[in-house]
Amino acid sequence: MKCFSAITGIFLHLLLLLPIDAPAQQALDLFIWAGQSNAQGWMGDAASYPEAGQELDESIRLHWTFVDHQSSGGKWGTMQAQAGRFPKGHFGPEVRFARELKKAGYNPAIFKYTKGATGLARDWKSPGEGGIYDRMIEDLKSALKLLEEENFKVNVRGFIWIQGETDAGNENTAQEYDANLKKMITDLRQNVINEPKLKIILGVDEQHPFVKERSVVVEAQKRIAAEDATIAFTSMLGLPKADATHLTPAGLVGHGKRIFEAYLSLLPENEKSQLTTFPGEKTEWNGFTSDEEALAYADHPVDNLEALAAAKVPIMHMIGLNDQVVPPEENTFVLVDRYIKLGGPATVVPCTEGKHALFGHHFPIETPRLGADFIRYHTELPKPLLNAESYHKQRQGIRNSRLTFQRDKRGRVAFLGGSITYNDGWRDSVSNYLQKRFPDTEFQFINAGIPSMGSTPAAFRLQRDVLAAGSVDLLFVEAAVNDASNGRSAQEQVRAMEGIIRQVRRNDASTDIVLMHFVDPPKMERYREGQVPEVIENQEKVAAHYHVPSINLAKEVTERIDAGEFSWEEDFKNLHPSPFGQGVYFRSMKTFLENAWDETGAEDDSRERYVLPQLLDPANYDNGVLIEPRRARIRHGWKLLASWAPDDNAGTRANYVHVPMLIAQEEGAVLEFEFSGNAVGIAVAAGPDAGIIEYRIDNNDWQKQDLFTQWSLNLHLPWYYTLAAGLTDGGHVLQIRTVGEKNPQSSGNACRIRYFFLNK
Repeated sequence: MKCFSAITGIFLHLLLLLPIDAPAQQALDLFIWAGQSNAQGWMGDAASYPEAGQELDESIRLHWTFVDHQSSGGKWGTMQAQAGRFPKGHFGPEVRFARELKKAGYNPAIFKYTKGATGLARDWKSPGEGGIYDRMIEDLKSALKLLEEENFKVNVRGFIWIQGETDAGNENTAQEYDANLKKMITDLRQNVINEPKLKIILGVDEQHPFVKERSVVVEAQKRIAAEDATIAFTSMLGLPKADATHLTPAGLVGHGKRIFEAYLSLLPENEKSQLTTFPGEKTEWNGFTSDEEALAYADHPVDNLEALAAAKVPIMHMIGLNDQVVPPEENTFVLVDRYIKLGGPATVVPCTEGKHALFGHHFPIETPRLGADFIRYHTELPKPLLNAESYHKQRQGIRNSRLTFQRDKRGRVAFLGGSITYNDGWRDSVSNYLQKRFPDTEFQFINAGIPSMGSTPAAFRLQRDVLAAGSVDLLFVEAAVNDASNGRSAQEQVRAMEGIIRQVRRNDASTDIVLMHFVDPPKMERYREGQVPEVIENQEKVAAHYHVPSINLAKEVTERIDAGEFSWEEDFKNLHPSPFGQGVYFRSMKTFLENAWDETGAEDDSRERYVLPQLLDPANYDNGVLIEPRRARIRHGWKLLASWAPDDNAGTRANYVHVPMLIAQEEGAVLEFEFSGNAVGIAVAAGPDAGIIEYRIDNNDWQKQDLFTQWSLNLHLPWYYTLAAGLTDGGHVLQIRTVGEKNPQSSGNACRIRYFFLNK
């Protein structure tokens, strides 16, 4: 195998100084693996870690970093599932890629450096600008030094870059992508690896909504690959996906194989000829070593007709009697004879007229009506689809936003909710629809979706996440799934949703709001029992009181499934919908928007100012704010860290790592927080060691709160605990102390406060 030295220049002198009697160096083939979520393996649940080839993992080196989250601790290990994301960890395409390298005779080492939802321009940045790329290069140098200290001769063989979806989400970064990517490649080759012909594999999800919207990113990757014989582009088309953005575990394995094949395509023929096949490895296609073996094969479709015949599935064959390519004596007649004897219905139509070409294999269908009638007779026509309008309540409508988009040629649209809003899917489709419907309008879209958070967190983070940039013209809100699963009381559901609406309308009385109820299995079960899910009942109570439109997707999906339009298991799949499910959501929303905006506005129309009615609950969260933890007064045992990060390899969420955190980890820590308002709580990072606190307001009785959640075992989960509500207006003092007891599943007594929140 041809070997070319690609060791970073900064380490060359170390090799030259090795003593003459040093042991022989072992060659190592290093591949740099970088990019965003599909490079990381965001949906690569290690419960589905690929078993085929797992015996090779011990001989493959892995150094991995999930930027700002978990890592291998700056050390080299062996190929394995990486901590985080799922109880058993996660994996990406690098597993299959590295195993294929090993089978081909390489001694592979993978340096993996990834972070989801990152852009080349915004996050990785140009060399020297202090972005993720610069951090990666520094960590790469440290990783190379470790290998050299183990007496490896490192050959940097390639760079795999799977990224681009985030840059496609913005017109400017999409247009700059070609230049930015070339700049990074040039720096890596010339200034870091010192190998101008370093082989590079590029990839991006062509079906991602952003990439489909702005194909300039994928076109840039393909163009760069076409212009350079040492760069290849890999496609993700056809690979199974878990959602609109991410590959399934099987898709990640398939992508790893494609990346390996792309790498092989870059090798010169003399190097390919030296590659080996790993001993005992079976080929992946149905090949036969002889005609006898092929003829003895007994697992053709014609050998497995029993189930089809039992189900009375009709078969029609139109054949040419003189077909020498697929002779009917060896095919159709054998099939039909077996099928009829098994009780299956079969029809054969011999075609004898007209010109028969290609040894009788190409012939005219002389009775096409027979085929059409056969299909029509045996096809059960689908029932009419349910009407989405049945699940919409327009109430006061959303006329104001249409006027602004149409007349003022500007628009700010916000999406407030949990992970179903945060993830790509329906939100992107709605954004694309708005841009197409109002092509001359300049839109600003605000994604204020945060996983696991419902209406209570939304009421207190609304000012920061939505209104800080100014008023919005159209706000989509969803919280029904998380409010129910997070155990929020009916009273708190009403207080929070009312607070959201009042805050938004008090900020701008003309803002349009759409409330949405997403589906999950408990809601489906409730509807099938003839009941309305409590959380939807509570939120509809608020929506009706404030005349806010709503879309009941929970009921719509349930009734569409019950009508046989699709299934939960095979189509919709999860409360985090499949791409199919995201499409169901979007089509309903599109119908709602088109009905809401079906009138033509006159030029002199003015935006209506919605009047706030009487309060439903005087203790609603209509003045919710977040307060930094430094405002607390520490009495004993607490520490305010300027930039907290876990040391237990558990996962974290954005804005809850490398940020200020007020922390107590031992029993007896005490703090006080003075505030003015009628509600107060704490937003914490509830991780594997989350403890139990006691708290009281104004020296009243102590109460307990367990901070450990059902999701805390592997994740420092952001969680909002409302400690008191419905207080009298005015000043109060909150006292918190840690106690020695803990949840049986918790490993400690920690309390980590990211924010205090209060309703002023």
